[in-house]
Amino acid sequence: MQEIRSISTKGIICKVRLAVLNLKMFFVYVFYKMHLLNELTMRTLAFKALVAFFKNSSEGYIIGRARVFADNYQSLLRPEMQRIIKGHQTKSHTTILFSGMMQPYLDAVKQNLQFDIAIGTKLQVKDGRYTGKIEKLPYFGERRAQALSEVIRKLDFKVDLNGSFAYGDSILDRYYMGLVGNPVAVFPDNNLARFAQENGWIVIS
Repeated sequence: MQEIRSISTKGIICKVRLAVLNLKMFFVYVFYKMHLLNELTMRTLAFKALVAFFKNSSEGYIIGRARVFADNYQSLLRPEMQRIIKGHQTKSHTTILFSGMMQPYLDAVKQNLQFDIAIGTKLQVKDGRYTGKIEKLPYFGERRAQALSEVIRKLDFKVDLNGSFAYGDSILDRYYMGLVGNPVAVFPDNNLARFAQENGWIVIS
């Protein structure tokens, strides 16, 4: 939310729209806690509300904000994950950053952390400004597993899925984590922690 407020104070989005965003997020969260929404629906609705907030923002401005976000993100990344990432890079493993995060933000994180590939949510742009719409639905749950399979098929080299690693912290991540031979639950939510233990996955917590 600090990133959202910083955009609002720059005059890109008015205070009314910030209040509307907060209200939408509040109701989505309440409905989720009341079990009227499942986690996938909750995340999708929250993301759509967030994307609508960026309507009329210029590409250049968002790219600049994304760089600031990536610097903050890297400073907050858990030391355990930093060691894991560096370990794979030292072994020349192909590293893929996969998230429902908006693509400009994910691209900035990819650059900072030196990942090979970053796959996020692409936003619709017209005349250099964001329209407030999504080109494709966010890669959550099974859609992320499907998209990851497509990316692997397009790579020029053969990927050994049985020897690959996948990391996640949400129960929705279990779909793509199940594609590889070495799934690792990293500081997982309760549902993923239980699922990982039941299936003999490594858990870092």
